[in-house]
Amino acid sequence: MPGISTPLITGGKSEGILFGRYDAAIRSIVDQKLGAEDNEENIFKLFKRIKGKGDAEVAFGSVSSLDDFEPTAPLEDANADEFSAGFAKKIEFLKYTKKLVIASEDVEFEHTHIITSKARQFANAYITTRKKQLGLLYGSALQGQSTVNVGTTAMDLTTADGQPLFSAAHPSKLDPAFVQSNVGSDDLTMDTIDYVEAAGQNFEGDRHNLLGMNFDTIVIGNDGGMKRKAFAAVGSPGSFAADNRDAFNWQYGRWNVIIDPYLYRYTGATKPWFLVDSTYLQEADAAVLVDWKPLTLTNKRDEDKDAYVYFGRGMYRAGFVDWRYAIAGGVPGAAAFTPAGLIPVSIPVTVTNAADFPTA
Repeated sequence: MPGISTPLITGGKSEGILFGRYDAAIRSIVDQKLGAEDNEENIFKLFKRIKGKGDAEVAFGSVSSLDDFEPTAPLEDANADEFSAGFAKKIEFLKYTKKLVIASEDVEFEHTHIITSKARQFANAYITTRKKQLGLLYGSALQGQSTVNVGTTAMDLTTADGQPLFSAAHPSKLDPAFVQSNVGSDDLTMDTIDYVEAAGQNFEGDRHNLLGMNFDTIVIGNDGGMKRKAFAAVGSPGSFAADNRDAFNWQYGRWNVIIDPYLYRYTGATKPWFLVDSTYLQEADAAVLVDWKPLTLTNKRDEDKDAYVYFGRGMYRAGFVDWRYAIAGGVPGAAAFTPAGLIPVSIPVTVTNAADFPTA
């Protein structure tokens, strides 16, 4: 009738059809945000991503290398050799849940910006949960902890050999008296990187063969001083601290740098750093992030609250298996990899006219 407006929402079926439009948008936004997680250049790069399948837990293990090939005479049988099992570890899933509540009024009045913003924040909360948790695992491991609590759940920080990820007493499965260290007190400089790296390149397998580690990544937290140290060490083809402008920085171009915003939240007053062999990390079962089920949404109408409710549910767990992919510096109380009394290669700059370089 003229002069009488028809309500956009009349309840029942019409309301369901309208919300159906938003349902598709909500799911699309969440999927897009979660998909972008794989491309993030941050702590997700420090875990091998694995898809969990039917079982509630995933078993990880390793085998030793073989002994050397031996010269043999014509028609002589080849030496029979067998692999030996290394340390093993199981990682069991954890379930993570949260609700997203959308008021009926937001649907009725087509508050698209509010609904889509809530969907983005819901997906961001899931991703942030994972980032914080992964940073917590590394930060706590750098403090030498064996476990750390997430809520009431104890998260295991040990590797398959039973030692914390960063430890001075990693044993060999075949030679328990032989232990190796991947934790040092060395500061982060252009000079000390070489010694920490060399210590890692000397890591041995259970049969005492060198593993050929190729460390290519430096990991630090979000701290201004550590950023300056890292990029002063590897970020320039020359040395800012060298009197010779033509001095060559042999670290330049060799390293990727990952700055994790959550790492130093969990290392107390210390600012440790560590090197990673990204190839070994991905090829071996080193640090693993097992996703059994991505964040999945189911929804229902809550008549008591007069709202639409999305129930988000994901299943994953992260842990450490093989420690050899990483070696740390800057950990108080640990022995240094750098020789005592090392004379730094970098030479302090000589200022010829102090007036040209005011300090304030």
